[in-house]
Formats: sequence, structure tokens, C-alpha cells
Amino acid sequence: MPDLAVVIGRRNTPLTDCYWIQSAPCGCIASLTTTTKPRGRGVNVLETAEQAHRHMVPLKRERDDENRRGFTWQLVTKVRYHAEIGTRWTCQQHRKDV
Repeated sequence: MPDLAVVIGRRNTPLTDCYWIQSAPCGCIASLTTTTKPRGRGVNVLETAEQAHRHMVPLKRERDDENRRGFTWQLVTKVRYHAEIGTRWTCQQHRKDV
């Protein structure tokens, strides 16, 4: 696989060091996927938000529905995800104090 990189926060980051995160309009995280997936003997690289969405939601009508409802995709580094996001999938509005 070629060494693909993206710029996040003014830093070059290998695409393999990132996740795609899908968020609901309220801010809750709806899904997460890695940027690379095994495919046969090779690797399928999810370079764009559209590719990640298609991978996670195969049916076009469901993707269109999510888009209409305001769901979005964001590329984040694995470091940022594990440090800041990983334990907070629920937005402030839906968070329940335990």
C-alpha cells in the first residue's frame, strides 16, 4: 500500500494512523471505522468521507437518509480519538450521569 498521508492540525499524518468518525447532528458519535480494511490479499483504503460512509452503510437510500438528517464524517487521528473522544460517544444533551 502506498504511504498515504493527510494534513490534520497542520501536521502530516499517515492515513493508517487515523479513524473516520460519523457524528449525528446532536454531536453523538454514530459509528467509527479505520481507514484501511483488508480486501482479498490487499488493502482497501478509505480515503474520503464518502468512501467511509459507503463502507459502513452499503445501501444508498440509508446513506441519503443520514445525509438529509445531518450526519457528518470527520477524519481524526487515532491519538486524538483515544485521548479525547473514545470514552465520550454521547453528546452533552444525551449523556446520562452515572
